[in-house]
Amino acid sequence: MQRRFWWQTGVIYQIYPRSFQDSNGDGVGDLNGILDRVDYLSWLGVDTVWISPVYPSPMADFGYDVADYVDIDPIFGARADFDRLVKALHERGIRVILDFVPNHTSDKHPWFQEARMSRDSPRRDWYIWRDPRPDGGPPNNWLSVASGDSAWEFDRATGQYYYHAFLIEQPDLNWRNSAVRAAMYDVLRFWLDRGVDGFRVDTIWRLIKDAAFRDNPANPNYREGDAPFRRLLPLYSADQPEVLEIAAEMRRVLAEYPGDRLLKRGTASIALQPKAFDALVCLVRGAEHMISKQELSEALWPDVHVSERNLTNLIVSLRKILGHDAIRTVSKHGYRFELPVSGEPGVRRQTYEKFMRARELTTQRSLESMLLARDLYWTCLAENPNFDGTIYLIAAADEEMGSELGIIYLVEECGIRFDVAIIPDGGKMNLSITSCAAKRASRRR
Repeated sequence: MQRRFWWQTGVIYQIYPRSFQDSNGDGVGDLNGILDRVDYLSWLGVDTVWISPVYPSPMADFGYDVADYVDIDPIFGARADFDRLVKALHERGIRVILDFVPNHTSDKHPWFQEARMSRDSPRRDWYIWRDPRPDGGPPNNWLSVASGDSAWEFDRATGQYYYHAFLIEQPDLNWRNSAVRAAMYDVLRFWLDRGVDGFRVDTIWRLIKDAAFRDNPANPNYREGDAPFRRLLPLYSADQPEVLEIAAEMRRVLAEYPGDRLLKRGTASIALQPKAFDALVCLVRGAEHMISKQELSEALWPDVHVSERNLTNLIVSLRKILGHDAIRTVSKHGYRFELPVSGEPGVRRQTYEKFMRARELTTQRSLESMLLARDLYWTCLAENPNFDGTIYLIAAADEEMGSELGIIYLVEECGIRFDVAIIPDGGKMNLSITSCAAKRASRRR
């Protein structure tokens, strides 16, 4: 039987320190308050304690606006208090994971204070700055999750806008900057050196933004009364493919330390949806450190035992058929067709227009529109027997749509069609991989 990791079987107990227990009578919970309750946590049968942010913070967002990643806010105590707490929990066989908030800092963080001093600041590129539009307005239409208004704040001193996915007081870090990545990975090492067993990574799916800063499309399913930021689909402001690279780099940092260390994504949402697609992307890209074969099996076939040999064969086949570049990020609110180059030889204009119509249909988030998009896609392939490039269709089941469509990968390359289809069947997921040499996509599924 395959070994189960501690985070797969244990009880993880989240503590929001501010409201857990006050040890000094100032009305705010603190680390020593948690320390006073370690025996109680042990009695409860807790295996792991997950501690919400305790970093120095102006508290504009109750600790999720971090002003210093390598210290403790005085309202919660000191680093010595944290060390005592970790030691006491470990002595009782309880692990400790911290909230890690990598997407943004506080505007009071020294990094941002330096970045906003001038356009020539060495840390200017640590954050996301853009020039105004010709009319002086924000660079694009991206919205703040916190307010529903523009996610861009104008900095009069330097004449540029900075991006904040949440509060104005929470400027987003530029994770395309290698210096930012190095600094944040050193933050992980700082806490790992103090005995932390892992991290819950906050809002990781927002770390990378579209390099061209394109406008987000309107959300056709937005209804009056929904949160204002939902007016747009975050197609370009979140869920970019490079997030997987960052997660893999974080995982490698944890691998520098002995034992099994946890790198857990935020619970409010998942970076790549659905779970089965997430599992396949990780494995096809060779990111076994992000998800185990057992987790893949459970994601695809939760009620069926799949042998280690069959799983290995599946992974090898998927990598051979699809390759690294065949996988594209799936938006939480829609699905994407990818045509590598619009001017590819052999693609007639009318076919390209159909293809773009199919792509548009995938944003409408209904089973009917997805099926119509699929039929248009097949037509595109059937009309281009001499097509010498590669077209990918990636569609994913959506909980609100039901799972009739399943997850379908269709690849046309070098005159050979490979269909990799994972289709629900009686509540279970079945996999089939077929290849047909020199046959064109004239049939429909």
